[in-house]
Amino acid sequence: MRALLALVLAVAAGACGSPSGPSYTISGRLVDAETGRPVPRTAIYIHAFDDATKRQVTVDREEDDDSFVLKTTWPVVRLRVADTSNEYRLDERTLTIAGDAWDGTIRLVPTHRVRVHGRVLWRDGTKLRPPSEGDGRVSEAHVYFGRDGGADCTEDGSYSVRLPREKFDILTINTSLSPAQKSLDLSAVKGDEFAFDVILE
Repeated sequence: MRALLALVLAVAAGACGSPSGPSYTISGRLVDAETGRPVPRTAIYIHAFDDATKRQVTVDREEDDDSFVLKTTWPVVRLRVADTSNEYRLDERTLTIAGDAWDGTIRLVPTHRVRVHGRVLWRDGTKLRPPSEGDGRVSEAHVYFGRDGGADCTEDGSYSVRLPREKFDILTINTSLSPAQKSLDLSAVKGDEFAFDVILE
């Protein structure tokens, strides 16, 4: 009897519950503003904000997918498309959704930063080793080009970071070793790629 009464109350509560509010769908595709080619979301996060109530919906990065879909419950959205690799500029816009959906193409503007890549290595006598093969002085070493250009290394010391065409001091933290070359000047680099190994000693 108690079980039957509980079931009746649950059904009644569902029937009398408040209806869900409106739902809005935002969808689109990312393309390069200069070439028109699709831009995969490999390093790109898409955020939708309701600034009035501080609500947020986020679409995470996705390998090899240049399209996105997200849903909100508010019709005025601040859409923010952020490329963590710095290949493209931040795109931020306010959308007022007519009806229940917005679908469009977002043209991302390239930064034309230089992709600096190579390896971070430390000098162990006559050998060069990656930080992962170091002791406490180097195993946690991090390298920065200027204060914001952090170079995240893989196990073999490889790194890749996009930097403006400027001159940077090369900084290290979590290690007592220093870079053999103290600065990197990209102001005269013409191409979009620059190979550079950081040697700590």
